[in-house]
Amino acid sequence: MGRALCLLFEEIVDYHAHVLRGQWQKRQVEMLHADLQAGKAIVTVDFAMKLLETRYRESSQNWFGKAGHSLLGAMVTTRSADETLHTEYFDLIVESNGE
Repeated sequence: MGRALCLLFEEIVDYHAHVLRGQWQKRQVEMLHADLQAGKAIVTVDFAMKLLETRYRESSQNWFGKAGHSLLGAMVTTRSADETLHTEYFDLIVESNGE
């Protein structure tokens, strides 16, 4: 029972840290948007995932040594002359050569 309580406590602490990070990130984005001038842009790019081909009963060596395609997501936020924020989203697939 003691081990279960320790694991539960760790989960609660991790969740609390996750919520605080989310609140901090939201405030930072709001500050960036407030400071954004007309004619300027905020560009956010994030690695979304790696797309890998899969095979039935594939060995670990084949799985981890694979080259694939990386999926990147980009978000561009601009402010127009009338002070309106505009956001556009882009996805980019990049072929990896395994290096």
